[in-house]
Amino acid sequence: QVKTFFNAEKIIGLHGAGFANLIFCKPNTEILEIKPSTDGKVIENLANKLNINYKRLSKVPEKVWISPDVARNLWNLNK
Repeated sequence: QVKTFFNAEKIIGLHGAGFANLIFCKPNTEILEIKPSTDGKVIENLANKLNINYKRLSKVPEKVWISPDVARNLWNLNK
């Protein structure tokens, strides 16, 4: 991961702990983080401190309701 992030010119990824590897990026690496709009700015703040070009693609999460019967059936699919 160190080598991958160090050698990358552009990185696109889902919001998560994997972005901690930004510490290995060179300045001016381009980052696109895909995330829910309700998540914080931890990755953005890290990128700014490291002089990394940060952009985000975010969306307000949708509320989804699933009936208890459907949820049970989904839960049991892999059993």
